[in-house]
Amino acid sequence: MRVGRYLFLSLCAALISCATTAPVQSWDYKTLSSRPTPEDWKPGSVWTFVIADRSGKSQTLTFRLSDEVAQTCMPGDWRKLDQIAGAPRVFAGVAARAAYKADGSFLWVSLNSNWCDVNDDIRGELAGAAFKGERSMGGATGSSQVGTVRGWRVR
Repeated sequence: MRVGRYLFLSLCAALISCATTAPVQSWDYKTLSSRPTPEDWKPGSVWTFVIADRSGKSQTLTFRLSDEVAQTCMPGDWRKLDQIAGAPRVFAGVAARAAYKADGSFLWVSLNSNWCDVNDDIRGELAGAAFKGERSMGGATGSSQVGTVRGWRVR
């Protein structure tokens, strides 16, 4: 009986430690996706994103938007982003390829769209020539918010 109770309590503790609460986002998908996509977000334009992690360190990435379809592991209408500045990520010798999906004024950027089950995403609101959102990282079992992101059109 004691062993059974111990196993049950151990299982409960393990399950509770794995449970995560959903991150609080600064955006509302339903509202943002019902708005039109800003005219500044268009193929050929160049955007810079500054990503600040929780410790205050920042990373800057600059992309040129493409209208070319991106091959991803995620459903939806994904387009390629051509990285023109910033350090590219490499995993097992394979460079990450970024892609984006804009639903109205909601923007989702996958910083590693060619890697399945390993997520590194930027999500948030496009407002004219500016962007505000969050970065999250994770995998098949969920993701965690790891920083904030600001962006703007530079060309």
